[in-house]
Amino acid sequence: MKKSVFFFSVLIVCGLSVFARGKRDIDERDVAQMDSWQEEFDIGGKKEGKYNAMVTVKDKGGNETVGGPYNIFIDPDSDYPVSGITNPIKNMRVPGNLNIVGTCIDDDGVDEVWISLDGAEPVKAKGKEFWSYYLDTTELSEGPHTIEVYGIDINGLSSAAKSSKNAKITWNLDRRLPVTEVTNLALGTLVSGKIILKGTVSDGNGIKALSYSLDGRKTFSEVKIKEDKKTGICTFELPVNTKESPDGAAVCWFKATDKMGSVGYNSFLYFIDNTKPDVNIISPADDEVVNGRFGVAGYAKDTIGVQKLTWACGEKSGEFELTPGNPYWYQEIDTIGLNTKKVEFSVTALDTAGNEVTVKKTIPIDQELDKPVVTIEFPSKDGIVEGDAGTLFLRGIATDDDGVASVEYRLDDGETKSLETHGVFYVPLSEENDLSAGKHSVTVIATDIHGVCGNPVTSAFVSMGKAPAIEDGKINSSLGTESVFTGITIHPESNPKYETTVLSACGISSVAWQLNWGDNGSKTGEVALKGGEKSVPVSIALGDADIAYGAVNLTITAIDIYNRASQKIELVNLLDLTQINVEKPAVVFEDSRISENGDITNDIEHPVSGYFAGGKIKSASIVPSTPFAKIEYDEFTIKLTATDALGTSSPVKVRVISQDNVAYESRELIFHSDSPAPKVAVDKSEENLEQRFDEDGNPVEELSKIKISGAVSSETPLTSLKYRIITVPAVFDLKTPSLVTGANSPSFGQFAELPAKTGRFEFEIDAAALRKGISVVEVVANNGKTAADSVKIRNLPELPLKTADGKKITPAKPVYSWIDAEDVYYVITSQTSSSNFSGTFFRSEMAAGSPELSVKASDGKVISKYTAKKAGSAKVFISEIDGKTYASGMRIAVPRGNSNSPKNACVSIVSDFPVTSVNWALSGEKIPGGDEKQSGKVDAKQIRQIDSTHYEANIPLNNLPSRLTSLEITAETAGGNASYKGTVGIVRERDSSLVDNEKRIYWAPTEKTPFDTANSRYVLKTGEKFGAFANVLGPVTAALSTSQNGLIVQADGNFAYIIAEKEGIYKNVGLKVTDSQGVTYNSTLIELLVDDSAPTVEIVAPELQKWIQKNTMLTVKAGDLNGIESVEYSVDGGRNWNPCKGNGTGTYVAALNLESFEDGIIPVDVFAKDIAGRISYARTVIQKDTQAPQVQVVVPCEDDVVNGENLIAFIAKDNGHFSRAEYVAPKNGNAASAPVEIPLGPMVVTHIGTADKQISDLMSFNFYDETGNVETIRRWDFIIDQKSDLPIAEVHMPEEDAVITTDFVVSGVVVDDDGLSKVYYKIDNGEYKLVSEDYGTSFSIDVPLSTMKDNEHSVTVYAEDLNGVKGPEFVRNFKISLEEPKGAVITPPIDNTVRGWVKLTGKATDKNGIGKVYISVDNGNTYNEATGNFAHENEVSDWSYEFDTRVVEDGTHVVFMKVVDWFGIEGLYSSLINIDNTAPSIDLELPLDDSKTTKMLFFSGQTTDNIGLKKLYITIRSLEGKTVSQKLANINLTPGEIITESIDLSSLDNGFYNVELTGMDAADNITRVSRNVQLDKRAAMAKVDLLYPLNGEFVKGVFNIYGTAVSEINIESLELLVDGEKTAETTLSESGYYKFNLSPEMLTDGQHKIQVKANLANVSTIMSNEQFINYSSVGPWVTIDNFTYGDFAIERPYIVGDAGYAISETELVAAKAKGAQKEMKDAALAKTVEKVEISFNNGKSFEEISKTGKWRYRIENEDITEGYHFMLVRATMKNGETAVTRTIVQVDKTKPTVKLISPGEGGRFNQSIEFSGLAHDDVALKSVSLALRKGDKSSYEVPAFIQGLYFDWHFWGATLFDIGAGLSFFDDNVRLQVQWGQFTQTQREMFTKTNQRYGGDSVFGAKILANVAYIPFMYFLGRDYEWLSANVTVGANFTRFNQGQSGKPQVLSALLAQIEFPRVTFAKQKMFRTFSIYTEGQLWFIPTDVSSDVDIDNLVPQISVGLRVNVF
Repeated sequence: MKKSVFFFSVLIVCGLSVFARGKRDIDERDVAQMDSWQEEFDIGGKKEGKYNAMVTVKDKGGNETVGGPYNIFIDPDSDYPVSGITNPIKNMRVPGNLNIVGTCIDDDGVDEVWISLDGAEPVKAKGKEFWSYYLDTTELSEGPHTIEVYGIDINGLSSAAKSSKNAKITWNLDRRLPVTEVTNLALGTLVSGKIILKGTVSDGNGIKALSYSLDGRKTFSEVKIKEDKKTGICTFELPVNTKESPDGAAVCWFKATDKMGSVGYNSFLYFIDNTKPDVNIISPADDEVVNGRFGVAGYAKDTIGVQKLTWACGEKSGEFELTPGNPYWYQEIDTIGLNTKKVEFSVTALDTAGNEVTVKKTIPIDQELDKPVVTIEFPSKDGIVEGDAGTLFLRGIATDDDGVASVEYRLDDGETKSLETHGVFYVPLSEENDLSAGKHSVTVIATDIHGVCGNPVTSAFVSMGKAPAIEDGKINSSLGTESVFTGITIHPESNPKYETTVLSACGISSVAWQLNWGDNGSKTGEVALKGGEKSVPVSIALGDADIAYGAVNLTITAIDIYNRASQKIELVNLLDLTQINVEKPAVVFEDSRISENGDITNDIEHPVSGYFAGGKIKSASIVPSTPFAKIEYDEFTIKLTATDALGTSSPVKVRVISQDNVAYESRELIFHSDSPAPKVAVDKSEENLEQRFDEDGNPVEELSKIKISGAVSSETPLTSLKYRIITVPAVFDLKTPSLVTGANSPSFGQFAELPAKTGRFEFEIDAAALRKGISVVEVVANNGKTAADSVKIRNLPELPLKTADGKKITPAKPVYSWIDAEDVYYVITSQTSSSNFSGTFFRSEMAAGSPELSVKASDGKVISKYTAKKAGSAKVFISEIDGKTYASGMRIAVPRGNSNSPKNACVSIVSDFPVTSVNWALSGEKIPGGDEKQSGKVDAKQIRQIDSTHYEANIPLNNLPSRLTSLEITAETAGGNASYKGTVGIVRERDSSLVDNEKRIYWAPTEKTPFDTANSRYVLKTGEKFGAFANVLGPVTAALSTSQNGLIVQADGNFAYIIAEKEGIYKNVGLKVTDSQGVTYNSTLIELLVDDSAPTVEIVAPELQKWIQKNTMLTVKAGDLNGIESVEYSVDGGRNWNPCKGNGTGTYVAALNLESFEDGIIPVDVFAKDIAGRISYARTVIQKDTQAPQVQVVVPCEDDVVNGENLIAFIAKDNGHFSRAEYVAPKNGNAASAPVEIPLGPMVVTHIGTADKQISDLMSFNFYDETGNVETIRRWDFIIDQKSDLPIAEVHMPEEDAVITTDFVVSGVVVDDDGLSKVYYKIDNGEYKLVSEDYGTSFSIDVPLSTMKDNEHSVTVYAEDLNGVKGPEFVRNFKISLEEPKGAVITPPIDNTVRGWVKLTGKATDKNGIGKVYISVDNGNTYNEATGNFAHENEVSDWSYEFDTRVVEDGTHVVFMKVVDWFGIEGLYSSLINIDNTAPSIDLELPLDDSKTTKMLFFSGQTTDNIGLKKLYITIRSLEGKTVSQKLANINLTPGEIITESIDLSSLDNGFYNVELTGMDAADNITRVSRNVQLDKRAAMAKVDLLYPLNGEFVKGVFNIYGTAVSEINIESLELLVDGEKTAETTLSESGYYKFNLSPEMLTDGQHKIQVKANLANVSTIMSNEQFINYSSVGPWVTIDNFTYGDFAIERPYIVGDAGYAISETELVAAKAKGAQKEMKDAALAKTVEKVEISFNNGKSFEEISKTGKWRYRIENEDITEGYHFMLVRATMKNGETAVTRTIVQVDKTKPTVKLISPGEGGRFNQSIEFSGLAHDDVALKSVSLALRKGDKSSYEVPAFIQGLYFDWHFWGATLFDIGAGLSFFDDNVRLQVQWGQFTQTQREMFTKTNQRYGGDSVFGAKILANVAYIPFMYFLGRDYEWLSANVTVGANFTRFNQGQSGKPQVLSALLAQIEFPRVTFAKQKMFRTFSIYTEGQLWFIPTDVSSDVDIDNLVPQISVGLRVNVF
């Protein structure tokens, strides 16, 4: 029992799992606006996952429609872009390149689409919402590939990691055909009997089928294949009985079909068969001398046949391979390396009978003749070559009788290199290194094709080496040596020489130089040479008088013996000596009458003067102005004239404004009137600071401060008061540091200022700061004149007692030192005296002149003396120089050197005493051009006395350099001396043409920046400095006048450099320079061409070592960043040059006409010159050869008769290079056969009579040299037997005119009666090549596609059989397409939407030309031809295709473009086209046509469009011509699927209007829907009508009042007014009708007015029409109790009512009273219902429905038509009176329509979901319910194929009981059931004591049942019995019994039949709606499983009963 319960539970669970899983997470809501709705569900709190959305719509007729359900997803990731792939589709076969197209959508907008192939790095697709990507599949492997696409929206949100948002498609690449190979036998194997062909068949897409054909592909039979799941390779085994085929060649064809449908054919050739001596050596001829490798040919003939043929030569021997029918043989003998004069060659032949013969021949050998010969064309012997790296090359020619293979070469003793060549050769030498000047050699050794090396050939030549080099220059002058740099300043009088050295390894022929300045100034010179010097010193004098001062350009030109020139260009600045040159401008006052402090004692007669150095004076002034002086000036000098003002001026300066408008100021000047000098008195004249030391040498006491004080007096204010310390340092002993041994010279300290005032002064000196020795502290006062006093300080240590080594000290002698300061002082340095160690001689007390001062001892002896100087009272001045009034710094032009008539400076002396002499000294800066110093003396005789007090003397100005020169003059008089110091500017005089010293910028190009005269510009490289010298005050700053990208400027001192950072032409380049004083200068403008490198030049054609006959084309590629000026060529070694013509793309061409040239080497040289003048060379070499080879036939011999395959041998010689021999078959008609190439050797040997070289009198052989010269042999001295069989070669693959797109194999068979053959082939017109050295019966040639070009081709094959017979050429034409044609759709773009006729345009490209373009707009099912300029010669074609898009359904479609090239190769491409020919659909539910409104017009409906609406608007027009406001005339709506719009028409006038709703989609399709409406603002907003009773109708007893009401405002209630009084109240039914039930209690007899009042929701009321009725409370009546007017009949409803007779109480009492008359009683009894009838035709006919008052009538709504059914019910009384009532019943069998617009199937949402849609019913909607349910929609439904679930219990039969469950299918006609039951032995014994054969306690089984009959009792008994039915069922039972007599479980089967009755169905039940009882008969099939003597039944019938309950 437990098992039973468990099993039953399992069945219930299983059943429920099939059935809907019940309500779980479900959101439901009803919508108020049922026609159209937009409801938003908040899903923010819901879990992610699958949901389903549905809408349930019910109409008032009881019909129900469900919209959906649609599975949707709540997906937080739904914001990610969603991608789709339109092409390719899943598992699509792609035979070529692929154009991937698709879509991408995102609610925000798509920004990018990325595509990944097979998981590789993604690439960006073209487009956004509609995108495409072209995939070249050439390199992809065959088979499946996967594309995955993801999008990125405009916010950068990428769906890359969201696989659910991405599109992923797997497609199959099928570019290649399947390949079948036989692996167990080789091609051409000889076979017999029964064989098995084993092999493989493979394809990247897998193999679908393999078949074979043995009859030349006429029929094919299938072969079983076995697939290796790991590799995908299939294997097969094919048994073949060769006995069923004739002998000879046989071919088995295989046809393999891959899983993509591609078919590949392959063949396998095999043979079925068995087959079975005059000897002469023909060549070499007798005594013919041979060399190296040579051929020996002859014949061996035998009638029966030669079985074996051998040869021997020296130690070598071999056996000839015999070809049946061919008697000729050939053997190549290699004697290379053998040092012998002769060899013996022998041939031995053995025939079938065993006869043997040997023939011998001695062959002479000369190995020297075998060596190739070399001729070197360049460098020629003793020739001269350039030495620069990359200029040297080797060019020449090698010849050999066998043919040249290569040459080896070496330069000098360098590395030996090899170069392959067949004749001429060219190779660059010394590409990276310069070649040194002098003798060199190049050695070449040629090697022939056999490896024989020739004798070395050496060409000795001379290298020019590098062009002359000019070393960096130096300036050698009296000032020393200095390296030259741009703008170097040179003193022209320093004997300057520019010196350099010119170096040339080859020798120098001339060196010249040129100096240039100004506009046209120049000087030239040349260095005298003997010629050929390797080094030449150059010295150029720069100081000559004919060379200008200023900026001078120096150019040195050196020319070597090869006339190569090199230059050195320098800019030097020769110092301009016509002016004073200073580093910095300054205003200078250095008149000796001006003190160091700037004090000037005014002298009105003799003003002081100064000068301005470094420029010219524009203006001068005293600042601040002063009354003490006036100023005068000229260009260079300034004169300050004193006034008579007294006292001292404030400090002033002289300010000069230069001509550059720069201000300069002098030092401070102070003017003093001529007053007495001040007086200074120091309080103490000496101070002793002698120190004492202890034994360790430490001072005993600290040094202290020294206080110095005194007083100053003056009549005029002091200008200054200062002091200084002058020290005579002591000298100490090194060993005894405190011992003084002497004194050094005085050391003068700096002045320290004291307050400039008279009176007392005081200051301190730090004693510790004083040096050891004697110091003088001198105090000086100044009031325009000076006076001084001093104090002397002795700072010496005490004399030590002994030296450091203990010896007694001997003090040094005192040292007397003189100090010549303001006064003259002497000091005594001595450690023995600490007082009287100094003295003073006041200068004011000295005599004028040179007084002698002395110090005397006490005995009057002079100890020390000193000669001092003091000016006397006389005055001396410079009055004139060269006749011009003197002013300090005035300019005087003095010639260089000593002059006989020097210019003089006139000195004036004013003295009361006679002037005895005038001493003078001239000095200045030590510079070249004259004496640094001069001095002299004018004695009294030369002094001119002017008057008693005035004297003059001349001082010569001779041999002075150009500079500021100081003149110091001392006049000696009897009354003393007078001195004066002045300054004069010595300059030189020069013609203006020899001065170029403007203040400006001088460009300074060098030899590295040459000037391009033709284009007026300088040429330089990036990074190279282009200099400029700024002849202004430095240092300068510099910038470009106008900034130019690519140029920068650097400044250094007076120099500026322009540096280019990139190449190009820079125009109007200028510099703006600012000098150190802030003055700006602009240069002239120049043009620069920046060019870093020479142009590139390459000879494209002819190729290197090309062989030509007469003419060829020269093609040159040349390029340069700045442009090419010209390209020229030479074919005569550079003697003549000719121009090449350019095409504007860098290619230059020229036709080379070489007819006049002799055969042999032709040098080709090309140079390209760019616009900078740089030249690059390219060279090649070609070989001319016009002579054909000389050919001689060796075998067959003259008059020999040949047939079949035979060997033929030729001796061919050529002066050039014998390159090719070919056999040419006789013409076949007018068609020439393709020639067959023959291998070359010492002899040209081949076999004729083969398949590819048929033997014929008309055959010919062509012998070609490398150039293409041909010698044709077509006359034969031997006789050809034309009847012989020819070997036939056939090409099987590729097939004729096959178009090949991949690597391919040319394969075929050779058939010949002689046996095996060789096969030769050629592609197109190429040389014949031997397929294999081996003879065979088939051939296979691998041809890489990369070796082919597009267009038509042919492969020609022929066979040569064993006899040497060449068979006919077999030509197989095929076509090559390196890539499939390409195409693209250009218009319309993929994001456009089109309609109607549309024109597709695009381009198609293929090198083979475009044949056709086909367009498919039906996904490739059909293709239509496009038009275009298609032609074989057009690589690019434009095409167009027009079609009417109305033949294609709207939407986005893939446009497939099939591009077919001229060879039929197809390329398939795709694009997208968005078609929208369908105007938008506008389903306008409201307003209805001809509807009325009082104000508001409500629009309700739906718009749909396959693309989407672009515009939606409402237009209102008056039908009566009335004005409609602009606002209402055109109302724009937001395009959307749901139309819900209310428009207020109250502003319009009453009348009729047309309202039109217009929708326009993206393709401009327009749909208009219009309605005519009436606006009547006066009409009531609601209407109430009375329908029954009819007006004036007589009603009796109980009756109903019916009516209808409509309103724009909700009606809340209706009131019945009888005679104006409220009698009853009701509400409006769903169908819009109302009913009042009235009885006699509510009315009185008589006529009454009735009216209905509707109470509206806005508190207003509407009254119905007023009617009257005639009422009687007595009389018959009939009522309908459960139906109201207009109610719907749903599910066969009963209409229930009552009928009766209202008898008056009086009559009733009277009738019941005793004694009442019978008539009265009968009359009362007759007032009862006799019958109730119903009529559906307004009383024309009736159907009786009741015989009593209570009646009901079932409305069979399933059997009557839809619509309103007007029902009249009549009750007939027994007395014949009748009562009638009416009603209207609606029948609505039409379900409402519903359109769930959103959400759609599969939609993904987050945050919220909007439900939108439309519902409609032809009658009226009752409800619209929206539901959002968790989970898949299928979980709420039973799967479509399952109709029901049931439980089953049955009893008796094979088991005692069974409990089961099942599912029903196919409209419940098929059932599948499982059950569990029991029937144990114990249970059986309850009924019988017999042993059971099968049973068990756990019996499981299954049934399959099928209904064969269904009996509905409704059919017989009417609809009232639709609940009852019966079924007849047959089926089978399969049960496992776990107990049996065998002791083992057993499964038994049975046939069964069921009668299911009664079967009861409850129609309204959703679950458990059907119950049935059934009787089941079973016929069990039981095996005999026991041994018995009696018969055992194996067919056992059973019967059982059961109960079945359907769950659903």
